[in-house]
Formats: sequence, structure tokens, C-alpha cells
Amino acid sequence: MSSSGFRHGRRRCGLPTGPLRAALDNGYYSQSNIETLERQGIEPFIAVGRQSHYPALEERLTPPPEAPKNPDAVSAMKHRLRR
Repeated sequence: MSSSGFRHGRRRCGLPTGPLRAALDNGYYSQSNIETLERQGIEPFIAVGRQSHYPALEERLTPPPEAPKNPDAVSAMKHRLRR
């Protein structure tokens, strides 16, 4: 089913029809998967690796990096995860 068909079905059922998003673990991380989701109109949030449970305070308080210029699908998703 296309993402537009999915939204239409959600609207008919009275469910929210906002942006579609997918949160996936790092087993799904690949450029191909990211590009496929984006082509379907789904914003991917896929883990790119493991994080330690208790990062240092300085690391947690660091402002997010600037968005990359002309990012590919993978770079754009990684930036969304850092915000």
C-alpha cells in the first residue's frame, strides 16, 4: 500500500493523518532502507549504532550540530537523530 493510501485509510477510520514516521532499530539501518522509506513518504528514524546509557553531562548539553549542506538521505537522517 502506498503512503497516500495508508493516510486515506487512517482518515476514513478517524485516526490522525499527520506525517508518517518509522522508528527502527539498527538492524534496519542501510542507505537502501532509508531511501525506500523516504520514497514512500515515511520519515525514517533508524538507530545507527549503540549508545552508552549514561553519556557525560557535557555531551548531553552540547548544542546539536548544524545541518549538513546538500545531505544525502543517510546524512539527513543522522542529523535528525542528533537534534
